[in-house]
Amino acid sequence: MSDANKVYITNTTTGVPELISRTTFVNSSGWALRGNTGNQDNVTNLLGNTDDVAINFTINGQKSGRIGNSTDLNISYGYRTITNNITGYYNSAFGKESLSLNNSGYENSSFGYLAMQRNMSGFNNSAFGSQALLINTSGSDNTAIGTNSLIRNVSGTGNTGIGSTTLTFNTGNNNTAVGHSAGAAITTGSGNILIGSNAGSALTTTSNTLVIANTNTALPLVSGQFATNGGTLTLNNGLGVATSAPSTTSTLNINGSFATGILRYTTGGSLTLNESHHSVRILGALATSITLPAAADAKGRVYRIINGSAAALSFVTAVVNPDGTAIAAPAINQVITIQSDGTDWVKISQ
Repeated sequence: MSDANKVYITNTTTGVPELISRTTFVNSSGWALRGNTGNQDNVTNLLGNTDDVAINFTINGQKSGRIGNSTDLNISYGYRTITNNITGYYNSAFGKESLSLNNSGYENSSFGYLAMQRNMSGFNNSAFGSQALLINTSGSDNTAIGTNSLIRNVSGTGNTGIGSTTLTFNTGNNNTAVGHSAGAAITTGSGNILIGSNAGSALTTTSNTLVIANTNTALPLVSGQFATNGGTLTLNNGLGVATSAPSTTSTLNINGSFATGILRYTTGGSLTLNESHHSVRILGALATSITLPAAADAKGRVYRIINGSAAALSFVTAVVNPDGTAIAAPAINQVITIQSDGTDWVKISQ
């Protein structure tokens, strides 16, 4: 064999160079820069550590990937991902500078260019998309799916943005936005649910609001307000019940029967009506006095009073005829229907 196929290797024992055949190294266990051949798919052919030490990758001297050990369990791929981590654990970062400033945050998942780039202590966040949750630092339990989703959230918690530029300026809590740019202008508002492209995109500090729309409009298909006990719901068009083709000339279309509440009252004494009542049947042998809510607070509300008692029945709150003259409560076996016009309780039928 000619010397062209040999290399000099220093003998570590004698310190003397020795001429060794190059073929000695062809089948070595090292990984070649130009690729290896002849490997077998088994546990002895591997790239990694056989002890419990994390593996780090660098590009241009910068940390650009890490497979954590059995203690920290962080994993990252991409230039300067999770570069400042100290105590954070169970984090996954994929994409340039994803989670690069994370210090103590844990159980975060970020996928995309600059996704959660400035997170430091936030935990339980999920960011999927370029710059999703970009400047989040301490906010937790957020989910951002889409380019620039929740991009300016800093410390807000419990938010969900699905779609590009959803909740772009959000700093509030517990907002849910689904659709391109839904809730894009929300800042300090909290507890909102916004569904559809650009739904609620003009809202800023509003809280506890429901909007369903497919454009930025002052009259969405559905809107409402959440409250401690229930809330309000507005439909900005006709509603059909048990019909697939409701009339466009009526607000409510019901194909079939409908039911309203009815109270059977037998105890006598004072009875105060509220938003839970509609029809009231008075029975028994004891006198009953009925107090109505202020007309100004119940505009449009309708009550139907059915008197089945021979005992005295009276209205504590004034009720008037259409001409404004006062009327008494119905006598036995009589029925009266009254409605608030915002000023008075008016008899509308008998």
